[in-house]
Amino acid sequence: MKKILFILPSLPEYRKDFFEKLENVIGGEYKLSVAYCKKISILKKIHFVNSNLFQSIGFEGFLLNLFKYRIMWIKGLFKYVFYSKPDLTIILFNSGIINLLFVQINLKLTKRKYLLWSCGHKRSELTGVKLKFKNFINNYFNRLATGHISYGSVYAGELIKKGIPENRVFIAQNTLNVEKILEKNAQNKYKARLQLKLPEDFNIFIYVGAIIPSKNIIDLLQIFQKIIARNKNILLLIIGKGPEIGAIRDFINKNHLEKIILILGEIYGERLASYFFAADVFILPGTGGLAVNEAMAYGLPIISTRGDGTICDIVIDGENGYLINDDLSNMMESIETFLNLNDIQKSIMGEKSRNIIAKRASLENMVQKFEQAILINT
Repeated sequence: MKKILFILPSLPEYRKDFFEKLENVIGGEYKLSVAYCKKISILKKIHFVNSNLFQSIGFEGFLLNLFKYRIMWIKGLFKYVFYSKPDLTIILFNSGIINLLFVQINLKLTKRKYLLWSCGHKRSELTGVKLKFKNFINNYFNRLATGHISYGSVYAGELIKKGIPENRVFIAQNTLNVEKILEKNAQNKYKARLQLKLPEDFNIFIYVGAIIPSKNIIDLLQIFQKIIARNKNILLLIIGKGPEIGAIRDFINKNHLEKIILILGEIYGERLASYFFAADVFILPGTGGLAVNEAMAYGLPIISTRGDGTICDIVIDGENGYLINDDLSNMMESIETFLNLNDIQKSIMGEKSRNIIAKRASLENMVQKFEQAILINT
């Protein structure tokens, strides 16, 4: 039986369904293991998982901030990979995890195949020499890899432009188990609003995710402040936590927006589902996240930046939402365009979101693409 090893910076709850479905598909010929770091992320809550269908091995990690680089060392990882001798290793690539670089060099020297799994995220705060150094590291290790699994078509195109052969690049649209959401009985919007004590006749925008600088939430609040002057019947729900929460509360209080912008903290499960059902549109003014996939499965139109480009495969500008420029120059225009739609037009946009996510970014599709990459490379 061939051994497939995944290496991830963390093993959050939403990945459990993916690995279990993948194990069910390839389990007859392959043994699937997942190595991950147990010490991760102070930015959001991580629910680590155990499963009877695949083996998970947790390692201790050490974090260090160095010249705007967040460096991690995963203790014992190199030794584990060296002695386990997997037939194929799939690495959720992060050049900031130092011993992952040594793992890749060892795999290359011992002629063992490995794939890099990535979205190609670029950190906007890195400039000058720091950015050039990071790009050099990424480009070097991208060329070393046997192949690549890209979150979406944009990053896949970037890899091909940089000289990676097209037959070594696989696209597996990154997602979570949207099928579970699509199978739910839709809750009536106004019943959900009544349950949550939200105004019945307002346009409700919802944001779900980490409250961090790269999400540009302060910029969103500033635009909302201007829009409220012309359109009183709007409400913004912010769900999540993070280091920017204090600055956001200060802005809201200073500008007397407490009744228009609500910070709700972390919410999970069925209560979060109720907020999605109660909303009219999901808004993401900064870097991406799987909350977009979740919102689409609940039937919401999307207003979002392009982020790392993954979202461009599932949000079609003018069809199921609006894409915001990276400099946010058209964010107000996008919000006001949405507000000028009638209820039927908004409903059609939401239904298109459900159809697109079911067709292009189901968990089943993601598993099939990984199966293809594994079969070709073993």
